[in-house]
Amino acid sequence: MRLSLDDNTAVYQIKAYDNDSVTINDTTYHDSLIVSPKQIIHPWPVSTIQALKPADIEPILALEPNVLLLGSGKTLRFPPKEIIGYFAQNQIPVEVMNNSALCRTYSVLTAENRHVVAVIILET
Repeated sequence: MRLSLDDNTAVYQIKAYDNDSVTINDTTYHDSLIVSPKQIIHPWPVSTIQALKPADIEPILALEPNVLLLGSGKTLRFPPKEIIGYFAQNQIPVEVMNNSALCRTYSVLTAENRHVVAVIILET
């Protein structure tokens, strides 16, 4: 087995996840949040992907992501069409996936030192 140095510079790294929570660094979260390599926005008041409104997206836009990972919970569901259109109007590439795929993808992209923003919706 070949070993390599982990040079991930992200301050906030996802360490564990399950259907009801996500652990970032040493803190476990049980409700929705937004995470980037250098910032966490918590709490974030969205409990389902279908409930997303344009006003909920303003904190995401403020982070100026190169790519946005939008987690839909434990199963893959898509947001309302106007939300996808809102991201397109702001020229933000968005990938919708379930939270487990999001957590793995976020870890890979931060390891590549990419400016990714992850929206993790934990249904309460």
